[in-house]
Amino acid sequence: MMYNDFYSCPIFDYSSYDTNLQPAFDGILGKSDIPLYGNFRDFIKTRFLESYDYHNSILNFNLNSANRKELWTTEWNILDEYTPIPTETNVMERMNIFNNSFVSAFILQEWWLQNVKINYEGEYRSNFFTYAHFHNYHGTEYQNTLLLDADCADRKRHGLIPDVSESQRVYLRRTNYYVMKHLSPISRQDLKYIRNNQYISWNNPNLQVSTFITRLHDTIYVYYSNILSVE
Repeated sequence: MMYNDFYSCPIFDYSSYDTNLQPAFDGILGKSDIPLYGNFRDFIKTRFLESYDYHNSILNFNLNSANRKELWTTEWNILDEYTPIPTETNVMERMNIFNNSFVSAFILQEWWLQNVKINYEGEYRSNFFTYAHFHNYHGTEYQNTLLLDADCADRKRHGLIPDVSESQRVYLRRTNYYVMKHLSPISRQDLKYIRNNQYISWNNPNLQVSTFITRLHDTIYVYYSNILSVE
């Protein structure tokens, strides 16, 4: 997030706010004076639709004729691979710190919800976005997977040492697993998205909520993200 490579500070104390880290957090929230790589909130608020508007100009997802197209994203994931090109100044490598963190959970949940809600945008044909397969169910590296091999700290934390030998593979559910579990009722119960207009204060970094209802109209599901420091 463009922090100083030679950053040094006292041992971090959660009771105090370290101003040296402010650029990184402001960059995530989109509050910095200059646009920073990794601004997840702006991606959800504006760049998501800008991207689909561009693709629609070529693929015509808005058509209702016999030539209409459906969209299947067969390997949808959060790509955070680092490519060793000097001009990139290791930006992608720095982004890896957010893997399976709260920030990662935020982007995964809100991106998934946007994939649903874009079917209700006036510029597109209803239900043109048919499938989105999350590609990273399991991996051997600490990236944005749902399951991951236990490392030494995991084994100690869960009492697996010495009962489990180093040669045995133990899989643990990571943050993004719980995001997908949290979202699963939408597909499993075939919930209906409730279109609505919402307004939120300009200085509130949170996004508007996403609301769904059961087919029997007896239960409402409200999905939201809270990136403030208060409830």
